[in-house]
Formats: sequence, C-alpha cells, structure tokens
Amino acid sequence: MGVEHEQPVRRHLGVQDAVAQLGLPRDPALTSEEFTSSVLERYAVGHAVLDDPELVTWQAYTARAWPTLVVVDPEGYIVASMSGEGHGPGIARLVEELVAEHAAKGTLRRGNAPYAPPPPPVSALRFPGKVAILPDGSFVVSDTAHHQVVQLEPDLATERRRWGGAGEFDEPQGVLLLPTETAAEMGYDLLVADSVNHQVKGISLSDNEIIEVKFQEIDQAEKVLLVEKVVAGMGV
Repeated sequence: MGVEHEQPVRRHLGVQDAVAQLGLPRDPALTSEEFTSSVLERYAVGHAVLDDPELVTWQAYTARAWPTLVVVDPEGYIVASMSGEGHGPGIARLVEELVAEHAAKGTLRRGNAPYAPPPPPVSALRFPGKVAILPDGSFVVSDTAHHQVVQLEPDLATERRRWGGAGEFDEPQGVLLLPTETAAEMGYDLLVADSVNHQVKGISLSDNEIIEVKFQEIDQAEKVLLVEKVVAGMGV
C-alpha cells in the first residue's frame, strides 16, 4: 500500500488500529535502506514497513498492479483487494467498520505495538519544497514536512517568521510571489500550493493572514487577468 494512498486512512481514523503498510519498490534502485528511511521520514510513517524488493509478499497476495491495496482483518482474513489510485476514502470507511466490528467481537488488539518509530531528527527545515525571493532579498520557503512556510533572511539561515502549521497547511509545496499590483488587488502577496489539502492559499506579508483562495468565486475574466499578471510578474 503506497504511503500517499495510506495517509487518508490514518487521517480519517486518527489512530492506526489494523492499519499497516507494505513497501514494494518498483525499481531495484529504490531498494536501499537509505532511500526507504528517507521516504518514511518524509511522510512521517509511524508504523512498521516491510520492504519486499524480491516481491515475495507481492506474489503471495497475487498483486498484479501498482499500487495494490489489500485490507486484512485482525483475524488474518483478506476482506478487500483493489488496484489503482483513489481508494483511500473507501478503505478508510471499510477499516472504520472493521475496527468497530472486531472491537465488539473482542478480536481487535489495541496498543502495545511491537514497533516504535525512531524520533524525527531535529532540523530547522524538513524536506523544503520550493522557494520564492522577496524584493528585500529575503526568501520564502515551503517547509513541507513541518507543514509551514518560512521566511528566511538573505543569509538563508536566520528565520524572520513562520506561517501555518498542522491544521493550516498540509505539506505545502509551490510558493509564488505575486506582482505588486496584483497583490494589492487580491489582498495577499504569496500563493502557496497546499498539496494534501488540494487548496491554494494566499499569505499577506503585512498582517500574516492566511487566506484560502477560492477560484470558483472569481469569474473567468478575472482569472485570465490574474494569470496574465502573474506570468508578466514572473517575466515569462
């Protein structure tokens, strides 16, 4: 079960009862311990992961495509198997039902997991995504794994301020500085791609306000004008 497909299950349940991930690299070059550790840290995976480069477990579960998602109940029975993407919400509902069913039957064991993940390393930035340069020479960086956006001084080491955090941003990626006139019209200076939330958010540099940009509320003519101004401001 791919990390990006398993995340909605963990977010929906808020717990990790009966939820485990099986790592099956598609490329032999991706089977190193360093690569696997990096992926687990990047996505904050807090449960055990089986790396199966020889596809032994893959074949045992008769997987035929990537990703293949298999749900096994607490009694060891396969209750669902599916291929492809977009199954996260459905699997979350299924697991929720299984948790309730097996809690009632007494076959669900909670807690006391045999695996304890290592503590995340302490660092100023964790998996920074994109960067934008401001007119005063400072930088705005998407601090993706910290779920924040950071403004750094020109030395790229000293922090000036941070925006967001868990609940406000979820793995922010792209950061774009709007042209001055466009920013004045829109009421925010930066656009941020809030990737997991599937949203675009604006940040006002003057008051630090974070605004969800709802493009459906902007008519087509204004959208075209906004894009033209942004492109002009980027010098494209």
